[in-house]
Amino acid sequence: MKESRLGNWLEWQTTKTKVWLYLLYGVLAALAMWGVVYENHAPHFSIDKRYIFWAGFGWVCAVVMIFVLKKIVFPILGKSEDFYGDDK
Repeated sequence: MKESRLGNWLEWQTTKTKVWLYLLYGVLAALAMWGVVYENHAPHFSIDKRYIFWAGFGWVCAVVMIFVLKKIVFPILGKSEDFYGDDK
């Protein structure tokens, strides 16, 4: 009984993708603006003093991880559709 309520709620949330997207953008903008008012008290390098450095660093790392996974790891681990033989 509980699973059907959760499933119905999740199904209902899929119709509200724009709301979730705007909420995500709002949270990201708020975190970026927080970097403007929050002073980093212990920067290790001079670039750490920039208020948007960590957001940019995270974005660059995500793009690099996507590239590595898609171009290097997937061809190694990916198998063709008939790799294991026919189902006959």
